[in-house]
Amino acid sequence: MRRHVKFRSKSPSAALLLAGVFALSAGCSVDDPALFGQERTVSTDPGESAKLQEVESECKNPSRADDISEQLLRLVNFERFEIGGVDLDSELSAVAADYACSMIDGHFFGHENPETGEKLLDRITASGYVYITIGENLAAGLTTAPEILDAWLASESHRAVLLDPAFTRAGIAVRHGGEYGVYCVMLLAEQPS
Repeated sequence: MRRHVKFRSKSPSAALLLAGVFALSAGCSVDDPALFGQERTVSTDPGESAKLQEVESECKNPSRADDISEQLLRLVNFERFEIGGVDLDSELSAVAADYACSMIDGHFFGHENPETGEKLLDRITASGYVYITIGENLAAGLTTAPEILDAWLASESHRAVLLDPAFTRAGIAVRHGGEYGVYCVMLLAEQPS
């Protein structure tokens, strides 16, 4: 008898946008990336061993992803000129990239993974990232940094996340795939001093 179990990372119109700011007084991994996009076939027949098969993810890191992320960071910092800019944080960017791929591979768009129920605070806590306050902006279907920023600034909740003076760190990921073609995740954080 064989059972087929698929393991996926649990991590998290012209444009779909959602924003959220969550505050907590401490935070602490995105699930093991080694399990992301893999399937495991388990046999209950005696003498037969379990097999691990790689399944290709729909999520792609486009050649221009870093350029778009860097441009978006510059544009955000221009908007934040009077309150202070944010520095790019590789740990936050990794969490953002994982969640962008989760949305693409899971065929959803939103701050909560409908398959796992995982939300921003769950993803950040699982990553081990230490924070005081955390915020998240999402975009889908927009292909340039100016389009993404303009859409976020046109939304009161997105604008509030971008212009919160408490935030000093940012993680940005742009990924291709899924229903909307391009997914962008920006995480903003305040860390303890």
